[in-house]
Amino acid sequence: MTKQARAERSRAALLRAAAELLRRDGYQATGMVAVAGAVGMTKGGLYFHFPSKDDLCDAVQASAVDTLANWLADHPSTGVQRVIDLTHALSRWLVAEPEVGASFRMAHEVAGHRFRVFLEAWVAAVRAELARAGNIAVPVDTAAALVSALSVGAEALGPDTSGRLGDMWAVVLPELVRGTVDHLRVDGTGAPVSR
Repeated sequence: MTKQARAERSRAALLRAAAELLRRDGYQATGMVAVAGAVGMTKGGLYFHFPSKDDLCDAVQASAVDTLANWLADHPSTGVQRVIDLTHALSRWLVAEPEVGASFRMAHEVAGHRFRVFLEAWVAAVRAELARAGNIAVPVDTAAALVSALSVGAEALGPDTSGRLGDMWAVVLPELVRGTVDHLRVDGTGAPVSR
């Protein structure tokens, strides 16, 4: 294995460990020593890859945004169904993708734009998809706020949110969408989650 390949592997392991610790313990309780120790690396080795805790958190956010971007590029649904599917994807990512869970937790715990990068990207994607749908019965910003609150509310109920999220969609869809909603799958289309 080349030196560059080892460095990339070390960086990825540090990023994953940091995401898991940030998701579990939060920003304040996660220290650089703990991140380095989680992968058996010295603090100096960690600082080679990430000069500061904020740089490490920025990388976690960027990884979460990549997860979102990959999903948006690969997911086949359109219109309101795509928004529904995106909320279900977020629900799964919060459990399965430490970078997304860590980003979400940081956005709730720490003030400042730097800690809201993923959350803001996700809300912007929801807003853009709702605007593209064209059949939204309320202003797009109101609809985006409602979808965000629905997703955050489902997340707050615990890790098994898929059924509850579908139930909530069934309640709000008739007020959110002009015309019939019978063709929309409130439990999502089940398309694979991209990484």
